[in-house]
Amino acid sequence: MSEETKDLERARQSLIEELQAINWYQERIEEKFYRDLAEKSEYKNILLYLADVEKGHHAILEAEHNM
Repeated sequence: MSEETKDLERARQSLIEELQAINWYQERIEEKFYRDLAEKSEYKNILLYLADVEKGHHAILEAEHNM
């Protein structure tokens, strides 16, 4: 396998991992335990912020991949 092919595979895997992280945060927000906790604190805002950070990571990786 060429180095370019290996690099593309690593980039794709990184994109997948970022999307999985976004899904993880979204799932936590929707779970009853976390919904109940969010009503009492800023926890939901923290999870939303972290999901946005992961979306930013995904956008950066995607932009680098498309160069």
